[in-house]
Amino acid sequence: MEDRVLPIELTDNDTGKVYKLDFTRKIVGLVETGGFSVVDCEKFPSKIRDLFYYSFLANHEGEVTHRKTDEMLDDLGGVLNLPEGLLKRLIELYVQTYDTLVDEKNSRMTVKF
Repeated sequence: MEDRVLPIELTDNDTGKVYKLDFTRKIVGLVETGGFSVVDCEKFPSKIRDLFYYSFLANHEGEVTHRKTDEMLDDLGGVLNLPEGLLKRLIELYVQTYDTLVDEKNSRMTVKF
């Protein structure tokens, strides 16, 4: 069994507010229904802004706007100058959640006809 990828904690040094970045099945389902694909982040760096925003929704929905997360991302150095490992971890968190949608090996239920 692989180790669970832990959420990212992002602290606003001005306010002391700590944000926990992660994904849920609900968030992954909603964003994919809207046309988002995590593989697009490699082809279209502007999609990284969307991925960053979506990572707030699991724990901070209604607290932050897309505009606010864009400002935070810019404060971190912008899309092309993110702290090392941040994008990789966001993608790992997203994929980890996505995998729970398609992983059947952990089923506790048996269907018999």
